[in-house]
Amino acid sequence: ATGFIAVQLLLLFRMGQSPGHENAVRFGKGDNAGLIIDSEPHVAANKQLLMKPPPHSRHKPPPREHSIPGPPTKSAVSKVPSPKDMSPVALRAWAATLNEDQHILNSDVFFTEDIAQMVIMIQAHSRTSDLEHLLSSLSNVKGISSVLLIISSDLYSQDFLRVVENVKFCRVLPIFFPFSSQLFPDSFPGTDPRDCARDAVSREGCLGDPDRYGHFRETKFTAIKHHWWWKLNFVFNGQLHGVVPDHTRVILLEEDYLVSPDILQTLDQVDRLRTQLPEVDLISMGTYFRKGANIESEFQSWRSTLSLTSVAPFVSATSNMGMVVDYDFWQKMHTCTEAFCRWEDYNWDWSTQALQTACGTMGTINVLQLRSGRVFHAGGCSGIHNSAPSCDGGLEVYLQQLQRMEALEFPSALTLVPNTRQGKPSPPYVNGGWGDKRDHALCMYFAGMGEPPVDLPVLKHRSSSEAEGVGDELQLQPVVPESPRGSPKKQGVLQHLMDKVVPSFPSLSFGHPPAAPLALTKHAASGTQPLEGEQQQAAGGQRLDADSGLGIDPWARSSQAAKESVFNGVNRLLMPEEKSQLLELCGRCLYHPISTAVALRGLGQDAHVSTGDIPDMWLRDSAFEIAIYMPRMVAKPAFRLAVEGTIRRHAFDITMDPYACGFSWKWWDPNVEVDEFNRRQGRGGWVAIRSFEIDSGAYFMNLLWDYFNTDGLYRPETLIGETLVHDAVSHMVDTYIVEQRHMEHSPYLAHDLPNGGKGNPVKYTGMVWSGYRASDDATRYGYNIPDNMFLVGALERMIVLNSKVWKDDSLHGRMARLKAEVQDGLTTHAIVVVDGVEVYAYEVDGLGNSLVDFDDPNLPSLMSIPLLGYQHFDQRVYDVTRERLFAHNKYYVRGSHFEGWASPHTPNGQVWHLGWITQGLTSDSVDERVKMLRNLLKAQCGNNLMHETVNVDNPARCTRNWFEWANAMLVVFVENSLGESCDLHGDIEFEKSIVQREATSRKRLPSAKFYENFEQHVHHADRSDFTKLTNPKM
Repeated sequence: ATGFIAVQLLLLFRMGQSPGHENAVRFGKGDNAGLIIDSEPHVAANKQLLMKPPPHSRHKPPPREHSIPGPPTKSAVSKVPSPKDMSPVALRAWAATLNEDQHILNSDVFFTEDIAQMVIMIQAHSRTSDLEHLLSSLSNVKGISSVLLIISSDLYSQDFLRVVENVKFCRVLPIFFPFSSQLFPDSFPGTDPRDCARDAVSREGCLGDPDRYGHFRETKFTAIKHHWWWKLNFVFNGQLHGVVPDHTRVILLEEDYLVSPDILQTLDQVDRLRTQLPEVDLISMGTYFRKGANIESEFQSWRSTLSLTSVAPFVSATSNMGMVVDYDFWQKMHTCTEAFCRWEDYNWDWSTQALQTACGTMGTINVLQLRSGRVFHAGGCSGIHNSAPSCDGGLEVYLQQLQRMEALEFPSALTLVPNTRQGKPSPPYVNGGWGDKRDHALCMYFAGMGEPPVDLPVLKHRSSSEAEGVGDELQLQPVVPESPRGSPKKQGVLQHLMDKVVPSFPSLSFGHPPAAPLALTKHAASGTQPLEGEQQQAAGGQRLDADSGLGIDPWARSSQAAKESVFNGVNRLLMPEEKSQLLELCGRCLYHPISTAVALRGLGQDAHVSTGDIPDMWLRDSAFEIAIYMPRMVAKPAFRLAVEGTIRRHAFDITMDPYACGFSWKWWDPNVEVDEFNRRQGRGGWVAIRSFEIDSGAYFMNLLWDYFNTDGLYRPETLIGETLVHDAVSHMVDTYIVEQRHMEHSPYLAHDLPNGGKGNPVKYTGMVWSGYRASDDATRYGYNIPDNMFLVGALERMIVLNSKVWKDDSLHGRMARLKAEVQDGLTTHAIVVVDGVEVYAYEVDGLGNSLVDFDDPNLPSLMSIPLLGYQHFDQRVYDVTRERLFAHNKYYVRGSHFEGWASPHTPNGQVWHLGWITQGLTSDSVDERVKMLRNLLKAQCGNNLMHETVNVDNPARCTRNWFEWANAMLVVFVENSLGESCDLHGDIEFEKSIVQREATSRKRLPSAKFYENFEQHVHHADRSDFTKLTNPKM
């Protein structure tokens, strides 16, 4: 068996290769037949694992998309751990990882659209044979291939994995109820040994609260209501990838149901009828046959009323099967959360019925009920209230009837008939079993309300070894009351990048928690000890365990970054002196930006980060430059001042002008200090470069995300929650919305754009228009594909950040809508056909024009697509695009010493250091990565640092000798390639600068170690500024 197990092996246990399809179970016939195609997920090595749901916001939750699978992989079924081999804590880690990763099986076979509008959700327990029958009936449903099938189980078993992995007729997502008794066998919400027995006379000496009948909780009953309510919130409270909740309908099934082959067609007919019935809250697609009646006779009666439906109040006994729930009904349920969770009945359906009288805002729940439902309860004798082990006798009749339905001509329309139940029903009988206040609290917790039960553990972090079952190494903490951030631990939004890519950029590879700060040892903040032995290399760098889960630097979070084979391969090919030179170069590039380009003002509340030889502060460049110090903030708090000052400066600049990309050190009076030439270019005030580039605002957003998710940082929500930061994000989002319809609504003009400064004509696509590329060159066709991909990822993360910190309903709505529209535009326009193959265009205009076989080394770029945090790109199309860029891009140039990526605005024959770094980071070839590292060693042009470009025929001819963006990226690339931190060499560079200073001093000074530290080399005083806005040649 393959597929799902392969995914889990890769994600959780990092085991080897797997077998073929010989044991696959086949469901369905004809067009639905065929084996599942197993896929390897693109996941990061580090994750924050929280079983805590996000707090509910009153607005519609954010959309999250599933990843597009990578190439097929195989893994051995025999290596899947058995539950008996895993501790409860390890099982919790496994469930948390599964629920967070949400790898959708078969999405490469049944890929339709990212947003799933029809979801079928099965609640499963232990009856895998019943589940197989249900899946078999689903496989014959007409139109099933367009559905997202979610199977939510409360029991981890190899039988369950076997069944799920062989579903092949649609996309399928397995999730696990993370509060089951299997995961908590001896503590709440399982059965605590200290819990009162069901019939205990009193609660003295035991835990729990009795219901109205004097009975205490029984886990096997309370778990039913918990699981049902958790899964509903999972879909509609923004935790499910690939859905926009208010666009999605969910058919709720259980493992012992069966469905007719026309259920989806009938639902379409119900939808058409429902447009005339605005009072309808729910749809019920189920049919209960009379208990004890002859099933064949019941089916004969069933056929006679196939076209009839009516509207009636919700009653558990007739309305609870095959319910179709949408966002609007869930919202009504959510407003009644407290009434639902405190109603003394362990049955979710009886509790729902009670809301009609127990919750004032609910009112009557009007159900559009089929007289002859399309969902059947075939397992009635084997449920929780029955002792019979199976119902094979009755089941056989159901299966025979389903076979006959394949030839049945179902009605093409439904007829509405009067209902037999009028008015609001009286309160239902209270079954009890739900008196424990811990159950009430946990139930409300699923909806993001209130606090969870005391001492309920949640996973704080786990490494790969812990996921294998080393439970005692997992760090657990009690859930604490809701903080402004929304959870006691930061929860990443998983970014499924290709396994072969190392996403190692400060603002590109979001979605993963940063690594612990690195120096000669893993810092004390991470709770680990100094490294010893072979891990401490002779060169002085810190050697990292490939499976430690710590990563190499704050952005090296893909699985490749944690592969020892990558590090070993690079180190094997490099000569010892080359490796030593690379670490020394990395140390210089780490020390240089913070000591030369960063200047703090005040007491660190503000920071100006120049791009280097040009003293202006580009939002893009400064985000890269400052972010390499982010994982080092805990160890060196002065770096935190620099990072926070940069974030505040970004927010201030965007508030001043969201169309600008570069800002000055000082304010220039437009009436006095700015001449006409510079005014025509939009310069003046704080603005130095007024080129509207989409990526500028996106870099700021991702800088916020990376800061917020830095491990060990004390109260990062304080900075993120500042009004200025919130307003800057909101202002930037509003600007992007305007630029979706640039030609119609935008006030932006630029002196060097055609069409009177408006730019070449474009047609609305949903994407955001950009006047300039990341290189500051003007766009040709307006819609830059890599920039829009970058923006989608940034918006996804801001939606999550908003839910945790700002909780701004209006901002959420604007971001969610913008993100969905840009994504739709990319889906429609990003891929074009050239020479008979599909490739990504660099730019399009929506009018049929596209720029292809072109790329620029500045990021975002086509080459850097896997690093952009954009989860939805097509691996196959990217590979073809990448290959063609080497062969057909006229800006890829070759010379006697180098070949690489040129740009329209640099001299002929000059190739970019950034291009080499991006090429190396996106390559699955160790040889190619080493080649790029060697190029960088040769292209230091005498000052032992990175530059903008180098001549392909003359390694001594460079442009921009002081270019900090390239220096910062060099740090990222080297650490990701060697598997070693550059911190030690950064400290060495600091000490070298002191030695050089003292060597030229007239006075003999004591050793710097007695009085001076790295932090003192961060500028605080205002520096002289070389920007001359009155200079036309600037």
